[in-house]
Parts: sequence; C-alpha cells; structure tokens
Amino acid sequence: MGILRKIRSVRWLFPGKAESSASSPLTASLKQAKKVGTKNVDNIISTDNKDYARKRRYPRHPLEGKNVHAHMVFSEEVVFKNLSVSGALIFTIKDIPVGGRYLLRIQDREHPLSLLSTVKWKQQQENSEEMFGGYLAGLSFTSPTFEEIVRLKDFMRTYGEPDSRTVNDSFTPGALRYYIKYGERALLNRHEVLGVKIISLGGMLIESSRQMNVDGNYFMKIRTSTKDEPIKIKGRIASIVPSSSSTHGYNVGVEFLDMADPDKVMLEKFIHNL
Repeated sequence: MGILRKIRSVRWLFPGKAESSASSPLTASLKQAKKVGTKNVDNIISTDNKDYARKRRYPRHPLEGKNVHAHMVFSEEVVFKNLSVSGALIFTIKDIPVGGRYLLRIQDREHPLSLLSTVKWKQQQENSEEMFGGYLAGLSFTSPTFEEIVRLKDFMRTYGEPDSRTVNDSFTPGALRYYIKYGERALLNRHEVLGVKIISLGGMLIESSRQMNVDGNYFMKIRTSTKDEPIKIKGRIASIVPSSSSTHGYNVGVEFLDMADPDKVMLEKFIHNL
C-alpha cells in the first residue's frame, strides 16, 4: 500500500502530457488571464469558455454602408415666458440648437395645440435667485393655420397679460405678445434620424450627437429601406460611450424591450437577409 501511495503522489506532483492537456477550462482561462496580465478574469472566461460564460444572447451584425436609420422623438419640457401668434419666448434647462425644428405641444385641457416651430436664437442663463441656469430661446411658428391661431389666442387670453393692446381676431398675425403669468409649461418635441451601426434581435448600436439618459425608455422606428414599413419598437438606453468620430458625439447602445409580433418578423427577416 505504501508503494502505491508514493507512486500516486509522484504522478500528482509531475503529471504526464495527457493529464496536463486535459486541465479544466476554468484553469486554462485563469492561465490565459495571467499571461495577458488582465485584472478582469471574467472577461477572459466570458469570451473563451462556454461552460463558465454567459454568451451574448443574439449575434450582432454590422451595418456599415447599409443606410439603416433609427427614428426617435425627444421631448424637452419648457416654460413659457411670453407668447404671440407668430412665436414664443421659452425657458429650457437643456441646450437646443439654433435652426432646430420642433413641435411645440401645449398640453392644456381646454386649449390643446401643437405648432411647428423653429429656434431663431438662444441665450444661456446662469443660476440666479430668480431662476435656475438654462437657456432662453426664441421660437418662430411655421405657417400656423387659422384654427391654430384662434386656439392660440384663447390660450394667451386665459394664461397671459397683454401688452397694452387687445388681440385682433383677424387671420393676419399681429406683433402683440402676452406675458404668461403662471409659468405654464409645454413640451418641445424634436424628431431625429440616427444612423444604426450594429443590430441584433435584442438591440442595436446607434450614433447620436445627443447625450441621452441611461435607462431612459423611448419609442423608435427602424427604417431598413425606403420601400419597407418601419420596424416599431420600445427601447431602453443601455449604454453611452463617447465616439471618436468627429461628426457624432456618442455611440449609444439600445436594448429592445418590446415590439409587436409583425415587427419581430420584419426584424428577423431583415437580419436573416444581411
């Protein structure tokens, strides 16, 4: 029995070639981690070891040169400072570009109204006792209809104080402005078209100049061609990484949260044909 024990101990101390090459996958991963000097062993295990790693759920497909775009609508809450039938002065916490086109949505129950608007100028405001830091911006309304002008005047009379003159109900817009007394708020919606760099059945990587909020949920449309119907999804902003590109500020990772069955079929067909 003593001889057998000695033989076993020698074999354990000096394993043969076959035993050495048959080492566990976890041991091999740890050896590779030591070799490359990485501090994150989990990264090595996740890329090289199927038994110890959770692989990506879906394969990713690059879309360089495919001309695939994600359409998203971003909303900024703004406060009215004054208002006329031709434009508005608003205050917003977030920066908005001069020349940007927005849909201004007045969410009053009695006077709901949406107006196409263009940012004509902006001025940064520092923190003060009277207001938080942000931006004052002048908006110009884009060809409002007669009905929109009438409803806008109703809103102005309800929540504002005129500047010495009354509003004329004629179709031609006047220069009269109303100072909005109660800090009434509205939503400034902007439609943006963003390039899609990578896509899978579970998410996508898009390019954006906007720094979005991580974990923010957005409704989106993915246009894979000008002929096909857009794929409608609800997505979550999973990650934001600064981009090395000079034209886009961020690479944004989007996780798909929900989509209807017909949209799933369209996405699967598109990816299958890549």
